[in-house]
Amino acid sequence: MTMTEVRRRRRRLRAVLSTTLALALASSSSSSAAAASRSALDGTFRVATLSIPRRCLHLDGGVDGGGGSDGEGAPAAACADRRDWHDGTNGCAAYASNRDWCRLHGSHRYPTSPRTAREACCACGGGNRGPPRLRPGEHVEVRGMGLFDSCSAEYALRIKGYAEGSRFGYVVEATKPCGPEHVVHVREGGMVRGRMEPSIKAGTTFVVDGDDPNIISKKWRVELRKCREKWGEEQSFVATPLAGQETRGEEGSRFARIMHPLTGVDLASAIAKGKNRNAFEIAPSFDAGAFDGSDDYFYIRVSDGADRGGVTTHSYLASGRFGQREFPEVQLVSGAVHRGFKEQEFSMFQFLPVSKDESDVGEANVAADEHAEWLLRMATMIGIDYLTQLSPWHILDVERDSSKNDVKSRFRDLSRIFHPDKLIDQPGKRELFERIFVLLQSAYQGLKGADEAEKEKFKIEAESGSQLFLHSRYVVELLPFHWTELDIDGVDAGEDSGRRYILNTSSHLNATLSDDASFGEEREPSTQVWVAFMYSARCGMSRTVVGMIDLAARHLRHENILVGAYGCGLYKEHPIKENDLTGVVSDPICAQFRRRETPNVHVIVETMPGRKRDENGVFVELPPPAELVREHSQFKHFYAAVPHGNTTQFHPRKFIDFAIAGKRVWENSRLVHKMSTDDFADPGFMGNVSVVAFLDGTGRGGTDPEVVDAISSSLPGVAHRFLKEEVYVGVARCGNGSDDQEHVDCSELEVSWLPDIKIYGPNEVTGISLLRGQFSDVRDVQIGE
Repeated sequence: MTMTEVRRRRRRLRAVLSTTLALALASSSSSSAAAASRSALDGTFRVATLSIPRRCLHLDGGVDGGGGSDGEGAPAAACADRRDWHDGTNGCAAYASNRDWCRLHGSHRYPTSPRTAREACCACGGGNRGPPRLRPGEHVEVRGMGLFDSCSAEYALRIKGYAEGSRFGYVVEATKPCGPEHVVHVREGGMVRGRMEPSIKAGTTFVVDGDDPNIISKKWRVELRKCREKWGEEQSFVATPLAGQETRGEEGSRFARIMHPLTGVDLASAIAKGKNRNAFEIAPSFDAGAFDGSDDYFYIRVSDGADRGGVTTHSYLASGRFGQREFPEVQLVSGAVHRGFKEQEFSMFQFLPVSKDESDVGEANVAADEHAEWLLRMATMIGIDYLTQLSPWHILDVERDSSKNDVKSRFRDLSRIFHPDKLIDQPGKRELFERIFVLLQSAYQGLKGADEAEKEKFKIEAESGSQLFLHSRYVVELLPFHWTELDIDGVDAGEDSGRRYILNTSSHLNATLSDDASFGEEREPSTQVWVAFMYSARCGMSRTVVGMIDLAARHLRHENILVGAYGCGLYKEHPIKENDLTGVVSDPICAQFRRRETPNVHVIVETMPGRKRDENGVFVELPPPAELVREHSQFKHFYAAVPHGNTTQFHPRKFIDFAIAGKRVWENSRLVHKMSTDDFADPGFMGNVSVVAFLDGTGRGGTDPEVVDAISSSLPGVAHRFLKEEVYVGVARCGNGSDDQEHVDCSELEVSWLPDIKIYGPNEVTGISLLRGQFSDVRDVQIGE
């Protein structure tokens, strides 16, 4: 090889390394968009959130029978006075106060009305009669009732019962403090202080005479509840497109009224809180065809008009907001006030068709119940042992404070789906359903008792209310037993005191529960690429992107990449230590990644055992070689854009691109030579243009792990690019080379700082350094010219 050729290859290497390393540090991903048409919103549907756990819009007007009654129960008929009737001076209210007037003047006809008092007034035996429109427990709004009118907007009034006496009326109760605020003087610490309090206290009651819908009407609340078949009517909506307005919105959007067919309630009016809005713009949340599921989600928004710059701003239907708990009821959030809200998963919804199929026969009904589908998927994908580690509340998909009736009802729903007797002719599925059914029974037996102490005693220790991905459809919530501590023969790994953990989910799979068509075949040890999302339940960023990660994981299944999430410091095996709020240092599973921020995301590799038949024809596990497990455990590809980014870095397309790039790095990593001291004298190295990365192998060097990860992720791509030109690419981990074969004494190779990258020509022993100076921060990285 001539010196001209050597120089040419060096220049190419410098250019490639500059670009590759810069991209690894930035880890910026571009979104691709494919043309695709959105299907029309035909038929009846549920409106479901993207955020996890998935919830549906639920129209609620209050519960039946709440609060008792001041009367003897519901009257046979309610009566409403003819509102505009009067005798020229007095209306029906005056006749009700002076009962002799009905006898003396009730039959007189006055020129002011064609009706008499006996025809128009309830007190005189007339008026409009019928069954009461409202029932005890229902929430209401009132008009013309003074201070109580302002309580209506706060969802604070409900029907307590019916008024006593011959004249019909509703007894209305304030369920919480409401109304205009006024100053209340209280004595505190010997001083009188003034504070503002609502003028109406909780428990205050008043009577609304008659049954006039213009004075008292039902107050609808659009709540966010779990999506359930049994709430089909409460959670069913229809959309009516507005003709002639298709061109007003963005491309792919449409304008429509969303109605609740059972009650006729308009969704926009129900949530607008007094504002005059009756139509939504339904706009795609993602580019068409960008990834699996990208066409399923939409913004539901209303226009707020143009800002000072002439740009139209919107308020978005929202299920939550960054830094806050998810909303109990849906709200409108201004995109102008909360900039960037459009990028959060709380602004995105899915329209789920309501199935007409009421069949409850075994597996046929699994798809109709989202939680049943999740149970089946987790049992087959990660093993039945995973489900046994979960809390009884999660097994039955009920809230911690659910009543005994709610627990019983949910158990019946799920037991009808998973009862094994319905699958007698399918022995494989029957065994799976039987084991899930036993779990459901065990959870029900533990929760049906009313004693709270008994419930706590039943609670499984591994369960934590802070686990973010337990409700995820496509992300596996990794538990401590999914990780196995690797014996690294006393090698010092730095901060984690030599403890290294590898993902080992395969040991919990059961042969009878797998849907893998090849499960009955012999196979060699293999690998499974994972994206590990290491989070802290205290971290607002972690809580805000759960739905986005789940959506990305849905697509990554097609790339044979699994996504798992692990909560740092959540478990008793690795409790949080003092001054470690996130658990990333205390928990050795998280500490081994050497990151101090959450979430932190890595592509890692699980080594899967093989299987073969023994002399009796029985399958036995074929463990992978220890050297292979050790080598795979050292691979990790870090998502470097996250620590310096925001929630947009977890946009599904960006997350997908990162994961695919990480898998490509893994596939190309075999092209990178793991160098020992002897390799520097090997003909393969000496006879070629070579590029070698020198990294700290002791864990005590104090180098920025982000820089090291960027270099490690860059080398496989460089090796692949120069494969045909036979450029030798290697990595040397510096340490005391005389102690073991894995480490190199880099001082003998004239390496002055770490990390470093050197380019060598044929038969060169010194090389040219591409990185100059000591690096303490990713922003200090300089690529040599």
